[in-house]
Amino acid sequence: MTVSLFSFEAYFVDGNTKATDKLYANGNHQVRVAIRIIKQVDGVNTPLTDEEKESVTMTARSTDPNVPLYPDWSCDKIKNEYDEGLLDDKKNIDSTVNSIMLEDEDKKETIYRYLRTNTKNYKSMEFMVVVTIDGNKYTTNMQKYLNILTVTPHKPYRIYRSDLRLKSNLIANHEFEEGYYVRVYILCWILPYSLTIKKQELIGHQDTWLGITVYKRTSNNQIQSGTVLEMDIIKEDCRIEDTMAAAGLPYGDWPIPIISGNQFIRATVGCCDKFHYKRDEDNLGGRINIIDNFGCLAKFSVMRNIDSMFLHLEDAD
Repeated sequence: MTVSLFSFEAYFVDGNTKATDKLYANGNHQVRVAIRIIKQVDGVNTPLTDEEKESVTMTARSTDPNVPLYPDWSCDKIKNEYDEGLLDDKKNIDSTVNSIMLEDEDKKETIYRYLRTNTKNYKSMEFMVVVTIDGNKYTTNMQKYLNILTVTPHKPYRIYRSDLRLKSNLIANHEFEEGYYVRVYILCWILPYSLTIKKQELIGHQDTWLGITVYKRTSNNQIQSGTVLEMDIIKEDCRIEDTMAAAGLPYGDWPIPIISGNQFIRATVGCCDKFHYKRDEDNLGGRINIIDNFGCLAKFSVMRNIDSMFLHLEDAD
C-alpha cells in the first residue's frame, strides 16, 4: 500500500489570500485559515483519518517541521466567540459567506485553523502548515507544496469615553408622601460602531448583587446611589430598593424595567427622600473593563458626578 500527499494548500478564508492584516494582536481575535489536503492511497483519493486531521497545525516558517510557533502566537482548532475581520472592514459580508459555502461544497478535504496573538511586534510574520500522514510530516514550506501564509497584525484599538454615547431615562418615579419621592434612572453608555460587549469585569465595592455601587452620604436626608450593572442582570430581577442597596424603602419591592443588551454599559441611579445611609464614608467609585466583539479591551473608571446625582465615566489606565 502506497500512501502519498497529492495536494496541500492553505489560504486565509476572508479574501481567499495568502497574506492578511485582518488580525488584532489582543490575544483574543482570530484569523481563520482554510487548509485543503488530498491524500492518496495507491493512487486513489482517500479521506484523512481523525488522527491525521488532528495533526494539522501551523508553525513558524522553517525547513524544520518540528519548529514551534513564534512567541506570543497561538494556533486554535476551534473558533472562539469573537468576530473575524477588522472594525473598519468594508468587505461585503455576503461574498465572504458565499466563498465559504463554495468551499464546503467542494469534495476536497478542508480543515480550519485559527491564528491569534498578543504580540507587541506588529511586523509581518510567515507561517507554514504541518500535517502528519502515515507517520511522515509534510509542510507547506516544502518545494512541492510551497504555500506560505503571511500575517501582519494590527495594534489593538481602544474605545474611549468620548466614543461612548450616553442615554438616560427615568424608569421609576413615585410620590410616597406629599412632596417626597423615590426615583430611579437608567443610564446606558452606548458603544460606537455597532460594537458589542463580550465580557465585562466590574472592580469595586460589590454592595449589591446587581454590580458595583457608588453611594453618597448626603446632608439633606436623601439616599443617592448609583450601580453599574452586571451583564446578566435582566429587568425581571430588579426592584427599586435593589438599585439603592437599601431595605425598607417606599415602593422598594416594585419591579423596574431595565433595558438589557450587550451594546452598552448599563447603570441605575436611584434617590429616595427622607432616608439616608448609615455609613462612615462615601464609596467614591469603581472600574469597568470591557472586551468587545473583536476582542479589544477598554477600561473606564466610574464615579459620582460632582454637579448632579448621576454617575460619569472616565478613561482608566
